[in-house]
Amino acid sequence: MRKTREEYGAIINNGNEYHYSMEYIGDRIFSVFHSPQCLRITGYTEEEFHADGMLWLKMIYEDDRGRFLDYLRGVGVENPSVPVQHRIVHKDGREKWVINNYTISLGKNGKVLQLNGSMLDITELKAAHENEAYIAHHDPLTKLPNRNLLYSRLEKSVQLARREKKHLAIMFLDLDNFKIINDSMGHDAGDKVLIEIAKQLSGFVRAGDTVSRWGGDEFVVVLWDCGVDGAAHIAEKLTGAGIKMEGMDLVVSMSGGISIFPEDGDDYQILLKNADIAMYHAKKSGRQKYEYFTPRMNARVKERSQLTNEIRKALDSNELVLYYQPRINLGTGKMSGVEALIRWRHPSKGIILPNDFLPIAVECGLLRQITEWVILNACRQIRSWQHYISDLPVAVNIAPAYFLAKNFEEYLRTILWETGISSESLELEVTEDIILIDPLKIIDTLTRVKDLGVKLSIDNFGTGYSNLRFFQKVSVDTFKIDNTFVKNLAQKKADRDLVRAMIGVGHSMNVNMVAEGIEDTEQLGFLKMEGCDEGQGNYFCRPRPAEELTALIAENANWMESGVDIPSGIELIGNYKQYPSHNEQESRQPQT
Repeated sequence: MRKTREEYGAIINNGNEYHYSMEYIGDRIFSVFHSPQCLRITGYTEEEFHADGMLWLKMIYEDDRGRFLDYLRGVGVENPSVPVQHRIVHKDGREKWVINNYTISLGKNGKVLQLNGSMLDITELKAAHENEAYIAHHDPLTKLPNRNLLYSRLEKSVQLARREKKHLAIMFLDLDNFKIINDSMGHDAGDKVLIEIAKQLSGFVRAGDTVSRWGGDEFVVVLWDCGVDGAAHIAEKLTGAGIKMEGMDLVVSMSGGISIFPEDGDDYQILLKNADIAMYHAKKSGRQKYEYFTPRMNARVKERSQLTNEIRKALDSNELVLYYQPRINLGTGKMSGVEALIRWRHPSKGIILPNDFLPIAVECGLLRQITEWVILNACRQIRSWQHYISDLPVAVNIAPAYFLAKNFEEYLRTILWETGISSESLELEVTEDIILIDPLKIIDTLTRVKDLGVKLSIDNFGTGYSNLRFFQKVSVDTFKIDNTFVKNLAQKKADRDLVRAMIGVGHSMNVNMVAEGIEDTEQLGFLKMEGCDEGQGNYFCRPRPAEELTALIAENANWMESGVDIPSGIELIGNYKQYPSHNEQESRQPQT
């Protein structure tokens, strides 16, 4: 008995659990035994428990005390006791979590006679679990609910709204041009923007609403008991004037899409999808605005999805083709080069212009594949034309993002070698906003491209983020004056002054100046008078398939080489009314 007592004593005195024994006599509680661990877990000594029999019950956290007593009352022969998690208040005021594992002895009348058990401190374990649960349901950067928690809350909100016949508004928000912020200011600045946006979004909504981070620069707001008007009020605040970043000289705008329960869906996943569709259309229609979901939008998304699949097939089925539009030396009338323009010969829809499929191709990750197809086929065409004319440079539009593609210049080097053309016969056209991506890396890439001997042209000059020193560093060959300036030369003095200034700036940098979109003799006359080097537009020749332009080159090789004025009879100069510009306007975004 002594040995057994010593063994039990060692376990009780040295274990992590606090063991206790209490007796109930009438309506009073008396302490029988408290192991030494009671001091570490509760802060009270065994003597303090003996002095106040109710202390054991009083130290249970007030909000949990009633629940624990209910457990005690429910214990009987058919309902044995089970471990209970509850809180206690330590003597120093700290709140602690314990597992209380107990047994009771009942008298003949069913009343509790004795309570024996043990408590294990699980405060740290509970905190760790809560932290894991928080991490699993919150975005680590903004501390907003993540998708998991959003799904859970939104599902419950839909169920409650259905039961109480309330409205829900789901708002899908996306920051405008966030990539430019990341690229130009760095990812740390981008993170600060996201944190500040999260803070301000939370300040716009009520306590019962949810603001969550969907991912990247996208956020979802769930507005409880909110219909069209209420959602519009919030959306106008968020998308109208933009959000000013604290401590940063920056105003961030966003676009939003809104779906309403139950009108736009009876399921939270459908509501999210429809709000996302509406946001996409807000982006496409100008940014910094919001749109409500409509069934027509959903139909367009389905069409878009179908088109995406067809574009992938078009690459494999050789449905993509290149058209070519000549560039004319305005001083000699000689064809000085051509621009390659992509088209899609759709099997049922006919010719599709780039503006109708290239943006979708870019979004579905086909930018690099299509760009390399264009470069390869343009170089093959250069090789073919060399049978008729010794030097006919071909310009190819390249999306700025493609310059960051791995081994871009190596691909160019390989294509030039495989096709056997001179590097000077290929000209790459990029838009001015290339400088916004990663200036140092872009300068390095463009310099290596120039080292190959390939020419470099800046398209849409005057409409973007002109940085002349940047263009000097990479030795740009050509500036192309955007057709928006050429279009109104006859009507607007401001445009004439701008074009005159552009030509002067270009010539001071020894850069070749090309005017795009020439449609009539007034435009042509002004540009020639101001010394613009080259022109391009439907006044001279509309974009043509390679075989048609090849026939013209073959028939008229002599005058092309001699540099005399272009004979009007061969259609390289035509009446601009014959070729309406609205049918042949070329998309410059994205550039491919």
